[in-house]
Amino acid sequence: MRGAPPATRRLFLVAGSLFIAGAFGFEMLSAQVVALAGGSADWQQAGGAPKIAVGLLTSVEEMLEMLAGVPLVDASLRHLRDHIGVLDIGFARSSS
Repeated sequence: MRGAPPATRRLFLVAGSLFIAGAFGFEMLSAQVVALAGGSADWQQAGGAPKIAVGLLTSVEEMLEMLAGVPLVDASLRHLRDHIGVLDIGFARSSS
């Protein structure tokens, strides 16, 4: 991506940063909460607060991972536009 315009490179970096923040950052926070609650062996007996915290952290993690797709698709379409020109996508009716 060295030859890509700065705006496109920036979008790719934003997408990667969002994905890494969700995949590693919030995953590690969830693991820390599980460890503080006694580990995975005692998870069934853990109280409600750790389970709620892990549920919320997992939701944020998944949201960040999915949200990373937005700038990734935008950057990809910008890159295609810059290299191909007009990008026209349409739908055709079936003949049957």
